Amino acid sequence: MTKVQCNDLKDIYNEIYNHFNTNSERIKIDLLYAFNGTGKTRLSRIFSERQENKVLCFNSMFQDEFIWDNNHSFLTIGKNSWIVKFIQDQGLENRIEDNFQMFCNDTICPSIDLDLGIIEFSAKILDGYENNIKISKAEESIFIWTVFYTFIDSMIYELKEEKDNRSTDVFDNIEYIIIDDPVSSIDDIKIMNIAIKLYELIERINEIEINKKPSFLITTHHALFYNIIYNLFHRGDYINCKSFVLTKKEHNYLLEKRGDSPFGYHLVLIEKIYNAIKADSIEKSHFNMFRILLEKTSNYFGYKKYEDCLVDSDYKKEIIKLINLYSHGNLPEFEYSDLTDEEKIIFKNAFNDFLNRYKIEVKK
Repeated sequence: MTKVQCNDLKDIYNEIYNHFNTNSERIKIDLLYAFNGTGKTRLSRIFSERQENKVLCFNSMFQDEFIWDNNHSFLTIGKNSWIVKFIQDQGLENRIEDNFQMFCNDTICPSIDLDLGIIEFSAKILDGYENNIKISKAEESIFIWTVFYTFIDSMIYELKEEKDNRSTDVFDNIEYIIIDDPVSSIDDIKIMNIAIKLYELIERINEIEINKKPSFLITTHHALFYNIIYNLFHRGDYINCKSFVLTKKEHNYLLEKRGDSPFGYHLVLIEKIYNAIKADSIEKSHFNMFRILLEKTSNYFGYKKYEDCLVDSDYKKEIIKLINLYSHGNLPEFEYSDLTDEEKIIFKNAFNDFLNRYKIEVKK
């Protein structure tokens, strides 16, 4: 299937469902790009309704369980919500708080009180903490995503155990995980981090020896998130990943199989890195951009590792080490330390060698 025209989102559901249920031992992932208002959330609802008790779903309805109280500067969640019950039953409060700092930064600390149904936030300052702060919309989105991420993380731990030894049976029948736009209002660097961590999470699921591994439907309106996910999951042959663009015209839907070519985000990354080098303003975030650029290039040429796109040199091991170090957001001790002059030189040389190797010209 390269292009399917449908009159109803239920037909789109059938196309994706049929792919998920083809015989294969590999994890199946359908990545879908669509503008807001096309029907991504309704598609996730159709999945949840048709596959009741088999779906774990992150969408706007999951996000709507959380409401920001502007008068008291805390996030609220209904004390009778299934989310609260699950967090309490599994004792996930501390893991959610730790994962939030991994995705966001270690200067903002959430404090979860499920008995009251509130989440307060504090900020580290020189002489302690500033309590009960107002967080940004991006930080609010990241916290809500963190809750869902922690649920999947918890599922992995449970599924690794023999069935009789699991602390809960809630994950035993999960066959589909739906993730609809987890990056609303979030900046590019944190989007990269979310995408990489999601990739690592699914890799861990792939390693579990269970009869049937869950399939993933990941939908987004964000071109960068789409591109990163596409390139990460098209590198190996152990995951069955299909990517699509969904468009709507009046009452008709078009589901078209695509790669990452509609967006060309790699050109934006190249320009951003080039300008940073030119202005001598290289930051750790540029290592993350360079990694995504290398991932995209390695996928295009059929390499298994992004390292294969780097030119052999005396500093190749060092640039790989730095890219791996600075492209992950779970190392707060490095978050605010400056790059050394040597690190900047290594980065500059590696990037320029990359441009020369692949004959890439940058608009100056």
